[in-house]
Amino acid sequence: MEYSFFEGSGGTTDIYHLDFRATTVYYEQPWDRTRRVHNKATTMDATLWIRLRTYNGIPFQYRLMENGDRQIEYGSLPFSATVTQEVYQALLQYFQGKTVLLGAVYDNPPPGSLGAWLTGRLPGRNLAMYVGAVLVQEGQAEWEKSEEGAYLHFKS
Repeated sequence: MEYSFFEGSGGTTDIYHLDFRATTVYYEQPWDRTRRVHNKATTMDATLWIRLRTYNGIPFQYRLMENGDRQIEYGSLPFSATVTQEVYQALLQYFQGKTVLLGAVYDNPPPGSLGAWLTGRLPGRNLAMYVGAVLVQEGQAEWEKSEEGAYLHFKS
């Protein structure tokens, strides 16, 4: 576990960094795009970002919103996408106990894959590589490897 603490001045906030395994949690001030971790005991409206890597090592971050939605930021701009609580719960119910291909190709994910399921509900983008990592992070699935690519085994 790693800690870094920075005390702000002139009305700024105390900032620190926590590193748990390969996951880093950050606080983001709504008026400032700089990522920070903040002491949640003193700031109840903190937005926590969790930094992850996809199955093939691409970095991204996500946060769990108060309403249960998951906001994902990826790419260098960054791009942002939201997986609603309803879609997330439907995904868990649909894939419960199954092992499925990740299906992270952008233009035509294989039928029956997580990517195909997601693009049917969130058209215009395939978020499978990011959602897969979120599912593993949240303990809803585990990675499995084969010659055909990455698979997710969903908990029963």
